[in-house]
Amino acid sequence: MLAYLATKDQFLLDAPTIEDKVRAEVKRKLGHNVGEPEYISWRNSLGNAMANVMHADVIPGDAGVAIEYRVNGRAFRIDFMLSGKNSSGEESLVIIELKQWTDIEFSDLAEHVRTYVGGGLRDQTHPSYQAWSYSSHLKMYNEYIYSNDVSVAACAYLHNCMDSAVVNESRYEEKLREVPVFIKGQGPELLALISKNIAEGTGTALLERIDNAVIRPSQQLADSVGSMLKGHEEFVLLDEQKTVLEKIVKASKDSITGQKRVIVVNGGPGTGKSVISINALARLTGERLNARYVTPNAAPRAVFESKLKKIFGKAEIRHLFSGSGSFTESEAESFDTLIVDEAHRLKMKSGMFRNLGESQIKEIIKSAHTSVFFY
Repeated sequence: MLAYLATKDQFLLDAPTIEDKVRAEVKRKLGHNVGEPEYISWRNSLGNAMANVMHADVIPGDAGVAIEYRVNGRAFRIDFMLSGKNSSGEESLVIIELKQWTDIEFSDLAEHVRTYVGGGLRDQTHPSYQAWSYSSHLKMYNEYIYSNDVSVAACAYLHNCMDSAVVNESRYEEKLREVPVFIKGQGPELLALISKNIAEGTGTALLERIDNAVIRPSQQLADSVGSMLKGHEEFVLLDEQKTVLEKIVKASKDSITGQKRVIVVNGGPGTGKSVISINALARLTGERLNARYVTPNAAPRAVFESKLKKIFGKAEIRHLFSGSGSFTESEAESFDTLIVDEAHRLKMKSGMFRNLGESQIKEIIKSAHTSVFFY
């Protein structure tokens, strides 16, 4: 869902008070109460940094502009998007991740950096990876984008950062080749990327089509995931495990056009609950249902991500996994099936300070046609 939608010309007219307009729309459309830090960030990142870039005549006045785009059912929001056509006449989208960071350090975590956020020095996803993850998600799950071969480019703009030594270090080279990071003083470089991809404006129509598109796996992803467990003994199902899987698949298909389903699977340690969960994820994704494997703790997700990446061979596999606190802002039935492993570890509220949402169980059930709880 798009909080703010306009053309470039209208955005520039709104820029002096853009933080007020975006706050009102985020509250109205997304139901999200905005804190003072986020409000101030919009003033700095949108009203100042991006407005200065967007004043350039090379960007068409009728290019589409979207701010705070939340993909249906997903917790993340994309900061800034531009739409139009590229020089080849293809529909084109540019995603820009905006950061106010100044001082940045290396992190011990892969694809992360450390910077001051929320009053302390914290590990944060590298901005290049973050923007890349958004673009790859859209290309794999947004039916309009993958069905119409919409070109999607992405970058990050750290408009307060004056030293690129850390963010552009060679350890991040793989993602930086696809998704560059621009810092303060590199507005012209950012403008060059935009103008390369947005040569002609088409108003807000493309952004509206993307916003209204069905969210489900592309055929390419479905074919790959659907076959990735075959021949791997650790994922083979036995006896009752197979029966449980088939019940999950049938319920998932039935619930799309019928009654909402909740399935509870109880089994002790070593009974193969997680193996069933992963098989269900692969099977449902292979049938182009919008499914996700959910756990309250990161460790089980990391184990399966690692195993599946060896088989699947792509980092995009991460989009199939989620924490249990990711559904506080999800719209109803935005997923076909949510598969919750280790459901006995679910918490009441979400967030770092346990202050978000109402109930993880309730939010998961609300967010899916079928929800499956293994405990």
